[in-house]
Amino acid sequence: VNRAFGILQEQDFEIAWAGTLRHIYQSEQSAPLLSGAACRLLFDKKEMTAADTARAMQYHLAPSQTPMLAAQWLDGFLYGSGLLLLHYPDLWQILNEWVRHLPDEYFRGILPVLRRTFSRFTGPERSKMLDMSKNTGVASHSNVGKETDWDTTRTSGMETLLDLIFS
Repeated sequence: VNRAFGILQEQDFEIAWAGTLRHIYQSEQSAPLLSGAACRLLFDKKEMTAADTARAMQYHLAPSQTPMLAAQWLDGFLYGSGLLLLHYPDLWQILNEWVRHLPDEYFRGILPVLRRTFSRFTGPERSKMLDMSKNTGVASHSNVGKETDWDTTRTSGMETLLDLIFS
């Protein structure tokens, strides 16, 4: 529907559609997945500013939300592309803080949803996010983000190759 209205470029339809998206996003009755997707579409259509989107993300990923509902909202919000997180460091930081403060048992419970969400991103998007997580100190749940003992002599050639591939 969103794409169809974009193709038609009828202002009346666009206004009505933005209103519908806003209603879906703001309704307590909306499923978190749909609410997150509506928020993302409103941001993409410039109906929400980056600051408004950051506030929405903070609200939906707040500790007062159940981790599963927050993960479902995030799945809807990030559906289609993770570029948003790469271009808006504030949004990345909100996500990073949320993951860092999840208790281990909740993290394990929502891991399948997070895996599904991030598996939809392109290889370069995931690589960049991995780099960002290393630089911002992402949480250390189970094996995620744990330091390993690397043989830097053996891996230096691989780092150069990976830099060439991902540059």
